[in-house]
Amino acid sequence: MRSFDGEKFGPVYDRDSGALFSDLQFRRCQFLTCYISITENPALRSTVRNVQVHHCDVQASSVGNAILEDILVDGLKTHGRFDTWGAVFKHVTLKGRIGNLKISDFIVAADASPALRHKIN
Repeated sequence: MRSFDGEKFGPVYDRDSGALFSDLQFRRCQFLTCYISITENPALRSTVRNVQVHHCDVQASSVGNAILEDILVDGLKTHGRFDTWGAVFKHVTLKGRIGNLKISDFIVAADASPALRHKIN
């Protein structure tokens, strides 16, 4: 499992990539302007699998219709609300202090830049 401690991520615009983000651990990291799985095409949704998030901070970010499997979120500070739009949850655990979170079954293809920049690949 690849681990990150105290790092900053963003901006990330994961659009129509069908990417797999797996076997990752984040501790005390910051995510600013990160959008995962922006797509209207189910064949192009991204998958996030076997990921742990411990006491991280998220701002101006959201999860689109990603497939989220075997995820642990232990403490998450939000600035405003952190939204998920049409994501599929399988074995996702939320524990500890979690900020304002919205889980919606509505699918949104946010108009975001096509650039894909991130440190985790």
